[in-house]
Amino acid sequence: MIPLIVIILSFILEGLCSLIFNSSLLATTFSFLSLLFIYPFVKEKKNFMIISFIFGLIYDITYTGTVLLNAFIFLVASIIIIKLYKTFQMNPFNIIIISISLIIIYRSITYLFLLSISNQSFNIMVLLESIYSSLILNAIYVFIIYFILTRKCFKKRIQNSKIKY
Repeated sequence: MIPLIVIILSFILEGLCSLIFNSSLLATTFSFLSLLFIYPFVKEKKNFMIISFIFGLIYDITYTGTVLLNAFIFLVASIIIIKLYKTFQMNPFNIIIISISLIIIYRSITYLFLLSISNQSFNIMVLLESIYSSLILNAIYVFIIYFILTRKCFKKRIQNSKIKY
């Protein structure tokens, strides 16, 4: 249930932010970064990868119009997230560092795709500006979601424990 709520809220919040800010200075990737938070709640890796792919496909259709690009990126991100959860302890610092890394990966793949299919020439500054513009608002989002979910999980662990407080 929690993964569905996180996905829907991030999807709606991303749409609202794009309408409110309407500039590349505060570009969001909330939907993409929500994958980082839903993985612990999905029991099987295969299911997480399927959810990521389908969510990327819905994101493609709704926001970008590039069918399969974000589905592929979300799938690749799900594989990276699985590996990172095995390697690192998830604390606020690591979550922010991983989020920054995921934003860089997302923006780089998108940039390379646009560079390969476009008639226009893009310089590297376009990529760097899109990464930079994504960091501030996305870092705030990640920080808030992390604390909401860790607090929720902590309460759930206390309620499920046999020790009565």
